[in-house]
Amino acid sequence: MQVQRVHPHFAVAITGLAVSADMDQADIDRVRQVVGDETMVVIRGQQAMTDDDQIAFSSRFGTLQKSITLHREDTERRMRRDELTEFATQPEFVYSHKWQEGDLVVWDNRTTMHRATPFPEDRYRRDMRRTSTEDDVVAIAA
Repeated sequence: MQVQRVHPHFAVAITGLAVSADMDQADIDRVRQVVGDETMVVIRGQQAMTDDDQIAFSSRFGTLQKSITLHREDTERRMRRDELTEFATQPEFVYSHKWQEGDLVVWDNRTTMHRATPFPEDRYRRDMRRTSTEDDVVAIAA
């Protein structure tokens, strides 16, 4: 397994790893370490994952979340969010992924803003899955 920086501040790519149910403990520990150290991790060269594969892989990082509570925003919160968004979307803080077949992208939702961008749906298949884990770690941006 090799790890290479793909953004100077917060993103790396892992190659030489097959994400599967039979990953050995050393690989699981190394991926866990990389995911813990980085905001975004791209795992290249993956075969098609089933829902069960996705759940098995994600569950190695913590208890899976069963529901998400949505909060209604007030004006002050919305203004603060807009201010933070303007700051966080400066070019030096943006990573735009150049997809390669078999890529698996993992990020920390507590510290990452993300969005989908348009792509030619008539030429490519988009397979998006989400699993969330619960933990008791409080993420604080430096």
